[in-house]
Amino acid sequence: MDAHALWHIDPTHSLLRPQTLAKLRPDECLVKTRYSMVSQGTERLVSRGLIDPAAFGPMRVPYMQGDFSFPLTYGYSLVGEVIDGPQEWRGELVHAMHPHQDICVIHKDDLTVIPPNVPLDRAVLASNMETAVNGIWDSQPVMGQDILVIGYGLIGALIAWLLRPVPGMTLNIVDIQSQRSLLAAAHGHQVIQARDIRKEGYDVVFHTSASSSGLQLAIDSTREEGRIMEMSCHGSREVSLNLGTSFHFGRKRIISSQVSRIASPALPYFDHQRRKDLVFRLLADTSLQDYLGEAIPFEDAPSFFEQLRKGNVSGLNTYFTYD
Repeated sequence: MDAHALWHIDPTHSLLRPQTLAKLRPDECLVKTRYSMVSQGTERLVSRGLIDPAAFGPMRVPYMQGDFSFPLTYGYSLVGEVIDGPQEWRGELVHAMHPHQDICVIHKDDLTVIPPNVPLDRAVLASNMETAVNGIWDSQPVMGQDILVIGYGLIGALIAWLLRPVPGMTLNIVDIQSQRSLLAAAHGHQVIQARDIRKEGYDVVFHTSASSSGLQLAIDSTREEGRIMEMSCHGSREVSLNLGTSFHFGRKRIISSQVSRIASPALPYFDHQRRKDLVFRLLADTSLQDYLGEAIPFEDAPSFFEQLRKGNVSGLNTYFTYD
């Protein structure tokens, strides 16, 4: 059977390539894709060739073809229907980590059955929600703290969504893009300008903008002994920071949060499967339907990545739809 996958050919071009799928083994499923998510920050770096060679190993994703020096396939949140494979799997609606592709051969152990109370399109948020949950665990928020989120892309939005119900917590959002600021306000958050950041600073600042200026703002906006949660992937780009004043004398901490490992504070209680179970319980909330962003047909994926490389994509999120 033939399939079509999205390939990044070089730092400026992407295209859909046909490929012949291997014959199914007894423990494999044939999945017809319905939706796949674009993680805009990470996939922009990958498609532009801005992954540091030292990170080639950790940045690989399941079922990726090629390598980061091009050409390659990439992507890590896909949902679809099992159309062939072991009898007990046929007809199941599933989520998997897999690059953008319309028909996939996936080992059954790499599939998660989507609960019936989670719509298929919303289920595509699962991998990003795992990142947000891990970030919350890493930050160890305390009731009554003052929290700032810098950058209202999908990860920043999901972090804010998770934090908003905490009693007594002050939560502010900063984003230099007016479209995203308006969306954050529509989601019920207190949106402020950088000039209006609290003079006394914040206990925890989540940085998700993947920029030097955003990380510097996060450092400068954190109170003494506070924590800066670095959620961004900067790739091979250099980051220039001023660490000689408030950062050093304020004993501030920059903490890297990355989804591949369970955050240390949650390790006594959670493994990857239990974290995924939590994510799908969270995705049952109907308010998350508004976090899906823009749906684009899979055949338009190459032209979308042309715009993403140029920085011309400003919405909260983008996902591909498949016929």
